[in-house]
Amino acid sequence: MKSNLKKIACLAVSFALIISAVGCKDKKEDDDSKDESSGCVEAAETVLEAVCTLNSKKIKKLEKDFGADGDAVEELTKIADEHDFVKAVMDKASYEIDEESVKEKKKKATIEATITFPDYEDIYYEVDAWLESFIEEIDAQKEKQYQSTTVTLEFEVEDDEYTLTNLDAIIDDLYDPMIDVMPWAALDITTDPPTSDDPTEPDPTDDPTDSSPAPTSSEEATATISDLSVKKVELSPDAFKAALEAVDDATGSSFFDFNSETDLGDFKAKNYCMGYSEDFENFYYYYEFNSVDDAKGYFDQGLLGVDEYVISKVEESDWGYAAYQYYSFTVVLYYSDAGLIYVGSASTESSIKEAETFITALCGA
Repeated sequence: MKSNLKKIACLAVSFALIISAVGCKDKKEDDDSKDESSGCVEAAETVLEAVCTLNSKKIKKLEKDFGADGDAVEELTKIADEHDFVKAVMDKASYEIDEESVKEKKKKATIEATITFPDYEDIYYEVDAWLESFIEEIDAQKEKQYQSTTVTLEFEVEDDEYTLTNLDAIIDDLYDPMIDVMPWAALDITTDPPTSDDPTEPDPTDDPTDSSPAPTSSEEATATISDLSVKKVELSPDAFKAALEAVDDATGSSFFDFNSETDLGDFKAKNYCMGYSEDFENFYYYYEFNSVDDAKGYFDQGLLGVDEYVISKVEESDWGYAAYQYYSFTVVLYYSDAGLIYVGSASTESSIKEAETFITALCGA
């Protein structure tokens, strides 16, 4: 009997030791998991702080501290330094990291975060792309009207060091939609149009080409588009793309065909394409409408109130061309049948030359 009791006691002690050992092991694994998770969360926090605040100094540290791709860092820095409309949106942005989403496997880690920011698109069109009015409307928007985007941060992990491997994808997910909607954000439009009480308003009797526009963001001397020779052409996405390619490799490779409807004030395009210059100083759009009347309607709308700034204008029965310069930016409108081309350009010598190259290539002159 005593022998059996001893055996039972020994088994009990052994079992207790096993349970204790297992408990210690599980606790250690949990602690390791928490350490890994907290490291990923901390890395994500630093990255998102730079990405969402558009703080140039913090952005530049992403390459040094997290090994982020240099081209992506440069692109994000450019957005931070030049895109005032985008910055106005992100000034109101916030982010929330989903700590439960952390996944770490074979020296790789991912984590998700939700970025919330004002609904900017309708405001941008309503204020006609004037920055001061845009900021006022963004500031007045209630948070319940905000929209959000979920991004995934991907890291390579080595000795507790986190290397960010997808900054370019994060920029695409968060900022490409904004830049598509707000291309003027890349130009030097900082204030609303001058009022009649503003002493800097140009005299309507003056030749607009003789006025003195404000200096542009690139600090190049202000230039004026030429009175180009234009003719009627058959507009299409292919014709638009060919004209972009005639400018240079960078602009030619920026072609996007969205093949979707888009609202343009009182009009609706059934398809649109876009492109932009390497330095983001020129933006090119092609819109395809349901009829030539809609194309002409949008053309006419784009020229409302700018008569004194028009440099050249041609209007025929089913096509038309106009170019005007207002302070430090230039607009070109060209419609033919149901298609319309819109060019927004900084009024610098290099940008104007690029716009002229595009129009000349488009018209086959």
